[in-house]
Amino acid sequence: MAKPRTQWKCEECGKVYSQWAGVCTQCKNYNTIKEVAAASEVASAESSGLKSGGSQRPDQKARTLSELKSVHVERTPSGIGELDRVLGGGFVTGEVVLLAASPGAGKSTLSLRLSEIFGKLGQSVLYSSGEESESQIKLRAERMGITEDNIHITHETNLEVLMGHMDDVQPKFMVVDSLQTLASSSITSSIGSITQSKEAAHTLTRLAKTRGITMVLINQVTKGDGGDPTFAGSNQIAHIVDCVLYIESDRDSPLKFMRATKNRFGDATEVGIFQHSETGLEEVSDPSGVLLDSGDPLPGEATGFISEGIRQIPVEVQALVAESSLTNPRKQFSSVDNARGQIICAILDKFTELRLYDSDVFVSTTAGIRVKDPLADLAIAASILSSAQDKLNSKGRTIYIGEMTLTGRIKGSMISSKLKEAERLGFARAVIPASAKGQIPKNMKMVVKTIDSITELPKLI
Repeated sequence: MAKPRTQWKCEECGKVYSQWAGVCTQCKNYNTIKEVAAASEVASAESSGLKSGGSQRPDQKARTLSELKSVHVERTPSGIGELDRVLGGGFVTGEVVLLAASPGAGKSTLSLRLSEIFGKLGQSVLYSSGEESESQIKLRAERMGITEDNIHITHETNLEVLMGHMDDVQPKFMVVDSLQTLASSSITSSIGSITQSKEAAHTLTRLAKTRGITMVLINQVTKGDGGDPTFAGSNQIAHIVDCVLYIESDRDSPLKFMRATKNRFGDATEVGIFQHSETGLEEVSDPSGVLLDSGDPLPGEATGFISEGIRQIPVEVQALVAESSLTNPRKQFSSVDNARGQIICAILDKFTELRLYDSDVFVSTTAGIRVKDPLADLAIAASILSSAQDKLNSKGRTIYIGEMTLTGRIKGSMISSKLKEAERLGFARAVIPASAKGQIPKNMKMVVKTIDSITELPKLI
């Protein structure tokens, strides 16, 4: 009798190997690859799609769109305008939201504030933390001035026990902080494993739907291959929940951006803006008050826009150009992509009379806002020109919008919304690509200048 074939399978992610290995190449976990009996070739063939059983008559026929009834989605606004903007107007009953951010970004603080808001609406709230004790949560609540008695606090890491708490409290709003701290006693995988997180996400989502619980699952993040934060655990968790929110924070900037990477009940292009305060995360409905200096502009300063979702965020670029005594002059860029900054300097050297190749150039942005929008190229170039010429713009506050090409041409599209925002913020003048002249809104009082090439920019500084 032939000896049964064996194979090796990762207990965490399910990847199959032909031989044992110490670390799984897919989920990066150690000592999770175990030997299992392989399915026979006959069984494999019989389970293929071509060997499926006969068809079955469905209990209910498929219906056309006209036969289906429209369902009105009722929302509960959180009262936090920036959060409601991203959600699409508020929370939907039974909605499960996955909230992720780097450590210290304010996930737990925001969740505790939401617990207070729902508690004041008369709803029973369950806040479960596997990372902090009840006394630690109490201290945070006191610091935030939260005294709502409808909030029930528990420190729990066992999924089945947490389900027991849900039976007792019967919550209408629930927070799990965090998903990676839960483990089911029926699964042998260790706590924090992908298998445990998937089981917890599936179970809690099912309970949220059947009981009408609005639920926030806090998700941990890890550093990806490029150093950028990524969601911890399986990507399947994002498919299970209704909405995935990510708070992007930078230690060099006071602002935090909340984005919806998935939203079954709303638009996924909206962005919410927050900043830290003594009582937690504070929404910033108009970031211009934080990012724009109310004083008179100085040589080396220029303002542009960056797009965050459908929002237009003003950003002030500052440059310092000085004669260099070094063999290789420095070109340093803070909060501006280094490669893009080097290209802009090369374009200015090629098409203007600047001699940046023998000058030190330093470029940064106010409040540490990272500039990735190509339409901010013109503002970066204007700040460098202004500093190099030691020239102050005397024609009023100017906004620069345009992308620079390697041939010195200025291009750009979707500029209309930026011009409207610039006029609302009180800018007196705008410089845009000549190709975007048709995008200038009608009845605009702000003076708009158009340029076709970077060679025209020095005259407008």
